Amino acid sequence: MKQRRRQSFFFHVIQTFFITAIFTIIPLLSALADTPPVVNIPGINKNFCVTDCSANTVVADESRVYLGGNFTLVGQPTGAGVPVATETGLAFDEYPAIDTQVNACVADREGGWYVVGDVLEIGKGHLSTIWRISGEGSVTDWSAEVDGIVLAMTLSSDGKTLYVATVFYITTFDRICPVYAIDTETGTVTDLELELEDRVHSMAISPDGKTLYIGGSFTSIGGQNRQYIVAFDTEAGEITAWNPNPNGWVEALTLSSDGSTLYVG
Repeated sequence: MKQRRRQSFFFHVIQTFFITAIFTIIPLLSALADTPPVVNIPGINKNFCVTDCSANTVVADESRVYLGGNFTLVGQPTGAGVPVATETGLAFDEYPAIDTQVNACVADREGGWYVVGDVLEIGKGHLSTIWRISGEGSVTDWSAEVDGIVLAMTLSSDGKTLYVATVFYITTFDRICPVYAIDTETGTVTDLELELEDRVHSMAISPDGKTLYIGGSFTSIGGQNRQYIVAFDTEAGEITAWNPNPNGWVEALTLSSDGSTLYVG
């Protein structure tokens, strides 16, 4: 008899719970259904200050906002990427606020910039969109998409070809590291099919546009041994015999103005 009473009480509790849940959830779902979707995501408010570290508490009255935290500086936001004047060290005022991480940028040789940030995940693929910002600080209509996370970019001296190195993770331990050439006039993306076995960290292009220097953490390219740096002939479409064989990863590259000296870091 006690067992039946316990079972009866148990089923009564479960029944009450489900009835209560149903009558609670239905009005909630109805209210949500009547609520229009939020599609306008606000960007960065340049009129509000930001801190250089975490703010742990915020209190506001009608005219002031009080912050407390681990920060030591408070100032106007610039976004994740902004040009800085070399003479004054100040950021340009008239520049769009970028509210996402910037992975790479390169001057477009016309006063503007090519900029790329976080990837967009679509199904099982990842795309990075490269944007062009004009010298006046406006976002242009130009854009191009490449597979993977962009790690490095460089632009030919005539401004016609943008070289982009990415990494695309198939699994945690399996990745592809392509290098693309983008026609800046048409936006056409071409895979150079270099078959690098590891990531590219930096690139530099010769003044005549004929040699693309690529540095990174790779040790082979297309089955040929190349320790961390390689020279690619852009006209022939193949790597050259040049092989300085550095003893560690190449993180940075830059060429002298005449192209006779390559500086490697």
